[in-house]
Amino acid sequence: MLSLKRKITMDNDNEDCSMELSIPRLHCLSEHIGWKKEDVKKLFEALVDRFMCQNKKQQKVNFDKWMAKILYTIEIHKIDAAMKISGDAGDFNVVQLVQDSTIDDPKLFKLLESEREQNLEEILKDIARQHDGVHDNLIEKVRAIVSNVSKALKQNNKKVCKDGMEETLFDICKAVQAQTKHWKPRYTQMVSWCILALSHNSYLLQVGTGEGKSCIVAMFAAYRALKGQKVDIISSSPVLAERDVEEWKVFYEQLGLTVNCNTNKSEEQLKKCYKCHVVYGTTENFAGDWLRHHFNREYIRTDRKFECVIVDEVDSLMLDKGLEVVYLSSTMPAMQCLDILLSRIWFQVDQHKKMSWGETAGPIRPFVDILQECTGSNVQPILKLAEDRGIFPTGFAKEMTQPKSQDMIQKLECISQSQIVDFFKVAKEKLLNYSFSLFQEDGQQKVNMAQNGDEGDRHKISLLFLKGGLCRRLFPDKEACINSVEQTIKEDLQFICPEVTPEDSPIPGMQHFIKAKLRVWVLSAFQAKEMDLGDEYIIQGQSVVPVDYTCTGVVQNNMRWSNGLQQFIEMKHQAKLSNMTAITNFMSNVRLFRMYKSQVYGISGTLGNKEEVEMLGELYKGMQTCVIPSFKRRKLFEETGQVERNEEDWLSEICSAVKEKVSATSYRGERAVLVICETINRAKTIEKAITNSLSDQSIHIKVYTNSNLDSTEITGRPLQPRDVIIATNLAGRGTDLKVSQEVNASGGLFVLQTFLPLNIRVENQAFGRSGRQGNPGSAQLIMCFDHFSASTIVQMFGNTSLLQMLAQRIMHLHMVVLEICGEHVKRRLSEVLKEFIKQENNSQQSREEMIATLDIVVSSLKNPNKAAVIDAKMARDSLVEERMSSYLREDIPKMTKKEDLFSDYLKLLDELYKKHKNSKKLDAIVESMHECWGLWLLMRFNENETEETLKTTFRNAMKYAQECLERGKSPSSALSFYTRYGNELRVQGRFGESIGMYTRAVEENDTDAIALYNRALSVMHAKDQGYITAALQDLEKASESVKLSKNIIEEKLVNVVILQADQLNGEKTGFIKQLQLKNQLLTGLKDNIDEAVQKLKDARNFGKRVKISEYPVSFLLSEIRHLVQLFCSVGLPQSGLHPLLHQLKVNEELKNLEALGLTQVFCLETTISLSGFFSKIFKAD
Repeated sequence: MLSLKRKITMDNDNEDCSMELSIPRLHCLSEHIGWKKEDVKKLFEALVDRFMCQNKKQQKVNFDKWMAKILYTIEIHKIDAAMKISGDAGDFNVVQLVQDSTIDDPKLFKLLESEREQNLEEILKDIARQHDGVHDNLIEKVRAIVSNVSKALKQNNKKVCKDGMEETLFDICKAVQAQTKHWKPRYTQMVSWCILALSHNSYLLQVGTGEGKSCIVAMFAAYRALKGQKVDIISSSPVLAERDVEEWKVFYEQLGLTVNCNTNKSEEQLKKCYKCHVVYGTTENFAGDWLRHHFNREYIRTDRKFECVIVDEVDSLMLDKGLEVVYLSSTMPAMQCLDILLSRIWFQVDQHKKMSWGETAGPIRPFVDILQECTGSNVQPILKLAEDRGIFPTGFAKEMTQPKSQDMIQKLECISQSQIVDFFKVAKEKLLNYSFSLFQEDGQQKVNMAQNGDEGDRHKISLLFLKGGLCRRLFPDKEACINSVEQTIKEDLQFICPEVTPEDSPIPGMQHFIKAKLRVWVLSAFQAKEMDLGDEYIIQGQSVVPVDYTCTGVVQNNMRWSNGLQQFIEMKHQAKLSNMTAITNFMSNVRLFRMYKSQVYGISGTLGNKEEVEMLGELYKGMQTCVIPSFKRRKLFEETGQVERNEEDWLSEICSAVKEKVSATSYRGERAVLVICETINRAKTIEKAITNSLSDQSIHIKVYTNSNLDSTEITGRPLQPRDVIIATNLAGRGTDLKVSQEVNASGGLFVLQTFLPLNIRVENQAFGRSGRQGNPGSAQLIMCFDHFSASTIVQMFGNTSLLQMLAQRIMHLHMVVLEICGEHVKRRLSEVLKEFIKQENNSQQSREEMIATLDIVVSSLKNPNKAAVIDAKMARDSLVEERMSSYLREDIPKMTKKEDLFSDYLKLLDELYKKHKNSKKLDAIVESMHECWGLWLLMRFNENETEETLKTTFRNAMKYAQECLERGKSPSSALSFYTRYGNELRVQGRFGESIGMYTRAVEENDTDAIALYNRALSVMHAKDQGYITAALQDLEKASESVKLSKNIIEEKLVNVVILQADQLNGEKTGFIKQLQLKNQLLTGLKDNIDEAVQKLKDARNFGKRVKISEYPVSFLLSEIRHLVQLFCSVGLPQSGLHPLLHQLKVNEELKNLEALGLTQVFCLETTISLSGFFSKIFKAD
């Protein structure tokens, strides 16, 4: 105890002993650092004694500021009461250091801030505490290897090493030094390397953020490569993969190893890449290249096998994205007809409107149409009866039941509210099974237009009357809306895609496919309507691109939603419409990793909770895990979180937290803040709130929400005081934020997470941006209850018993009382403290009174919000456990069945390629088999069936398809086999056979313009008797069919422009440009056909010869037609036009036409033939 002999002179005021600054710091020690209340009181007492002993008052030192500064230093360096700090005289805890009168304040602060790297024994002792995956024998081996290699490196003498493994590690460490030019691997990195190198089976390491994971990855990859294995390194993004190759290239070269990256490479570059010892890349690249090799037969992987893989951010790729599927895009011509159907679905769904009172209003329709749709009855007699009763004028009934016209719309505009009410009274008389409720919208309410009596068992139909005879049907819930749209579309199906494939065909036809998927598409349309730009997706250029907002915040450029969701969102924003496709090839992340068998190694900053680690062990048998300690003590601490009731309070608390951290106080400087938001939209909302709230503050706000944009401004320089970064999860994983020394001295980076993270791993990744490499830092959750998902809320209350809720309420009320009394208690403590310091000889009684008062103050600072945060996290963790269970029990088996079937399909392909190796129809058969397989998977795959049953059904279907195709017969109307095979036969000069194939296509669909066009071309090439007349008939039919397609496109274009007129502002959207291009190509095709028709008529009438010139499909574009002709005339390859076509953005639409079978365009010239001319004269005579 410090001696208290010197008399202290006190000021008359109470300012020095106010404790306004110190009390919150004492609270933080208890709440955030884990100090017990007794230890807090001991520290306080020691600080008071130190202040008195060192005569601070005479030095005009403010007691409150002085104490707050010391307490804050203890807090930000995360020093607990038991922690030993090395001083000159030995190791002491904080209280002992404070009590030591020989240590002045500058030295005290230096000791509190001091930090050192952990030694080897401390690291191994920490690892040895882990019971799973780490055995004593392994620890001893690691100790021996690292000790000897460290000694060898220190002496720069390789001979100190005792065996080959130590020598290899020595060489690798020297290569790291050559790479970095200034440092050798740390103990933690060498220990990590040893654990991986000594393991014989899959192993995962948890290595903290900022601990040098990329170095560990490179070291272990080099070791396996030096042993003769090919090593694949999977990063979470192409940018990181390319960065690591560039950063570690010198390291690999030092060891005589080659390294490359498989991103952004041509086919030839990839073949060279896969010959390297080490290849970096992403799951998309590794899986995609395997599919190109085995499915597309491009053989780009050469002879590379799956020998060893090292996965960075392994938890994200194996758990969060384990079921993500990589596939190569493929065109399925029959799918193009679905554009019309999807447009009709969206037109219906987009008109639904959620009303303020809870119901949903359907599309705006004339009341007559709604009545007929709802009841299925003929409304003509009801309208006539209403007309006879004088409700409507004479002739109204006839006009309402005729095709829609402008006159009918004008008639409807004159309909009054009373006429509608009277009409539905008549309808109720005639339709005994229905009753009708009519409403009007009045502000936020719906108002009855007519009173209804007892309706009995009648089917109730609610209608919202607008004006002019227009109404909306009111639906009580979403299910009713879905059923209504589905029924409406079903009535149109027979006109969209008539079916010719038998119902029991092993390969389903298009109509079967549409019927099976219709409800799924309607559900997707409603989902698209509910999804928000800036939450689940962004608009990039002319495309809709998904955002992985729940885990990484990354813009997923190569991902597309299935089941029509992608197309509906594109329609929603008038973006360029992508083609629907049947997925014919795929590989999940789980299957990719399983290809490496027991040689899967991974590193992550967060492996997750016990359930997630156990699940990894289930997925990858024999996989072990180990947590590697930090090379310096981790100082990050989490401040008590908050759950605010509504968004207004939530934003207010966020702004207050940011303002507090960026503002300097008397005991610390200004800090930098990283605010992590759930979505891009929330980031914008928070940015606006912070900007407005801190408008008088000179803060520097930067926004980081799009992974496609350059992040150099965020990551390129250290964060300075008052910097505020507002980001999504994009900044929470893999983003290396540098922090200036000035910010670290003030407490480091403050991470504020503004939502409940998906799981503990996402939370830890975000918090891991701060407190790196031994630097201080803190983090906090501030969440909004209104933002919680329904499942989270259910879990929160499900996890809390009634007794617990009551206890929490009582505790909350107790805290409110303490808070009310808090100011009084603080004033009392200030008074007691002042008196205590003034006394020359402090009595034990006054000391006890001071400590007792402090005890009340500390107790009153409990945070009542803490329970809500704990409940939210428990609810989150329960949902994670449920997801993990479902993942293993349902999702993985389903995906495994599909991928096993795909493996069988690849074997079937091998047999096909061998059997038809020299066949001219190989390409046509393979393409059609792909489509058969894709349709079968969409329609016939049933996850509830056994694997044996599925494989039997699959084999039978594929056998049937193969036999049909080999006989020249299409197994399904959904395939364009006849046109595809006909084209191949025509190119080979087998015109008679090609005519037969085109004829079969026309027999299935007599409006198939392309089949008719191609048949005319083959007929003209064959020049059989009457060929001109036959070709002329085909082309005239083709012209009519193209005209019909043009009309549909033009109608769609007009509808889009009209419906979106208020949003377009004269601008052309991607969708409008796409429709105009489609129309331009169809116009070019029709003009081409009509010109050919005139030439053939001329040849027929005057006995002229016909000369055919063929051009690529790009000939249809008038602006480059002369260039296409020029290239063809001088024999230049058409590939020379690709840059121009890319610039015109027409490649995709040209490919669509080619996929439908239009692989060329022809032009005709007629020349005089004397024999033909005289033949016509003689026939005329």
